[in-house]
Amino acid sequence: MLKLQASRIRKATDPSGFRSGREATKLCSPRKREDIKNMFIIKKKKGESDDKLIARFRKKTIVEGVMQEYRDREHYKKPAERRKEAKYRIAHSIELEKKRSY
Repeated sequence: MLKLQASRIRKATDPSGFRSGREATKLCSPRKREDIKNMFIIKKKKGESDDKLIARFRKKTIVEGVMQEYRDREHYKKPAERRKEAKYRIAHSIELEKKRSY
């Protein structure tokens, strides 16, 4: 993996290449490296049906929070909007706890 990233950096910073220095830093940014680490692989087990494989994949995506993260990153949210959602989430959880305690 490191060799791949090093070659990508070399290509990006090469003066004969089409990418600028700014794009080169984007290629090796910590966020990209983090995304690569967070990938998961589902391999088909011996004798496993396709339906079971798909079910395992769906369960893994839910547990890892991949789809939720995709939805969160789909549109930019202002910091004020994020604070507002967090505040609502806390109030909602408190309300649920009150209902459960009765």
